[in-house]
Amino acid sequence: MVQVSIDDLLAQATYAVLIDGKITGTAWLVSDEGHLLTAGHLLGTQTSLNQVEVCIGQDSPRKANKIQWAYQPDIGINFAVLRLEEIPTNRFPLPIALERSVTGTFRLSGYGKSLQHRSVGVGNFIGSYDPQDSISNRMFLLSSAQLSEPGYGGGAVFSDELQAVVAIQTQATSKQTGAGRDTIVAMPLYRIANIWEPLSVLRERENRITKEARILFEPSLRAVGLGVEQIKSQTERELRQSLQKLYETIKNPEAFGELEIQSVGNEVKLITSILPILLERKKIVLDRINEQVADKLHSSGNSLISQHITSSVNRLSIADPSNVQEIAASQIELLSTYHNVVLKQAKDSFQWAIIAAGIGFIFLLISVFFVLYLKSLDVAVISLIGGVLIEFISAINFYLYGKTSTQMASFQSRLDKTQRFLLANSLCEGLDADHKQKSRSELIQTIAGITSHNIGNSIQ
Repeated sequence: MVQVSIDDLLAQATYAVLIDGKITGTAWLVSDEGHLLTAGHLLGTQTSLNQVEVCIGQDSPRKANKIQWAYQPDIGINFAVLRLEEIPTNRFPLPIALERSVTGTFRLSGYGKSLQHRSVGVGNFIGSYDPQDSISNRMFLLSSAQLSEPGYGGGAVFSDELQAVVAIQTQATSKQTGAGRDTIVAMPLYRIANIWEPLSVLRERENRITKEARILFEPSLRAVGLGVEQIKSQTERELRQSLQKLYETIKNPEAFGELEIQSVGNEVKLITSILPILLERKKIVLDRINEQVADKLHSSGNSLISQHITSSVNRLSIADPSNVQEIAASQIELLSTYHNVVLKQAKDSFQWAIIAAGIGFIFLLISVFFVLYLKSLDVAVISLIGGVLIEFISAINFYLYGKTSTQMASFQSRLDKTQRFLLANSLCEGLDADHKQKSRSELIQTIAGITSHNIGNSIQ
């Protein structure tokens, strides 16, 4: 069985760009004819190289010739089109979308300077940037702590919402403070298509292929309950079952066969699978689940904190089991919600402790006043007892405040562990196949708290 995930799809189409034998950036396959897209500055800023080498993983470097190059950073233009001399037979181009506005999360596969080997990072679309204050020069602004370093330039910005590449990374900054912190600038594909027209043709061809594939595969999808109208009428429980079907089907799309489109004129024969349609259906199912959960929360009348927890648990429940980054992000979101709960409890405990301490002190002063000036011992005793009791309540609140502070320290420790496991998993992506599986196996045992000693004892 061939397992296909989004990260696998990105991996098989992502090339390292080599200049003088050294990795300088990233390129990715955009057509069946061997066209690659990358950042223009990798080929030069004044004049460009006519040929570079590219490679994937342990494969031998391949020569790629320049088809088009444009570098005008003052108006937000920075891209290059390459073409492999030998068209790959076991690689698939990435799906593209010529969208002018994108929101949500993204992922990018590339060859960062720190890791050198290929790794996958994630982030968020945070806005737009218009050089010279002109919307015709628009660039996408993204945020990612993992990708804000050299080497990822030219990488494909893959939108999780659209399930397609929408831009190429052109610039990044790793500033620690200010507006530029962990900020990435990306050139939208729709602007590249305005300059390099074949990109629009590729998109139209992709739409035509997807349309014909949908006609071919729709009966099979309806047979397993994954038709569009079927999904729209499903309950939350049925939607979750459909989501599990989709995860399993995405791992083995070959079971549905392939669609072959014959060549016309000089165009080569194109073969496509059901995978793009499965990714599309997955998005529909996820949207429907989120809509139903949102409606349930809105009508339940639960507290805002309970709604946040329920939303985080829902995100974790619908995450792809094979997507470690997505599951970890869901867990961090859930931990953050609990952190906010503990923080609120700490603030409330401290506030009421201060108030109680102040009231108790006033009662003690009143008891002293009655003894010294009014010579009323009975009233003084009552006031004294009241003050002591209130101070005791204040001490309890200070104790609870200390406990919540300890819980916050525990949260920080768990968050730190989760982030280290995420970093370790990202590092595994850059290893060769044999070392990757061995390292991941050891990482899983570490996360699960299993050691060789424990395994030996369980066997005995």
